[in-house]
Amino acid sequence: MDLNRMTERVQQVLAGAQELAKSKQQQELRLVHVLAAMLKQDDYMLKRVLEIQNVDNDAFTASVNQMVDTVPSVSVSSGDNQLYMSQNLHQAIEKAWEHVSKFGDEYLSIEHLLLAFFTSRDADMKKLQHDYAMNSDQVLAAINEVRGNQKVTSANPENGYEALKKYGRDLVEEVKAGKV
Repeated sequence: MDLNRMTERVQQVLAGAQELAKSKQQQELRLVHVLAAMLKQDDYMLKRVLEIQNVDNDAFTASVNQMVDTVPSVSVSSGDNQLYMSQNLHQAIEKAWEHVSKFGDEYLSIEHLLLAFFTSRDADMKKLQHDYAMNSDQVLAAINEVRGNQKVTSANPENGYEALKKYGRDLVEEVKAGKV
């Protein structure tokens, strides 16, 4: 894994996932740890994908947190908690790097991880897909809606996604709604 080719957000999320697993004395780092870290850090891309898919953010968060709680924990002396990446997480990150190439991007970002997670054979991800009626094609469509035709060419691309929507006013919509 080349951390220099990951966005700052991905690096923060991976660090947060590791801290979460350690705080629960879990030795195996799984996809749900990474998703939980995204949700905890209020990741814009994940939030928008859920919103576009009409998925209740609170219910999704509760499901992910419940899955994290079911990961086996071990009793260890202070400082001895070794973390190991699950095979499914390792494969998902490898798949995410493939998405970087397919998109023509320079950095691995949250959307690449999300796409890889939603194509994973991980049992927790399959359950989330089933429970919330989500699939990789829908996730890809939502990501494309948020991202548009932008490329990930910097370590902090998330600030540019839907900038007008986040920071501007849609006067046409306001006129239609009778607000102007």
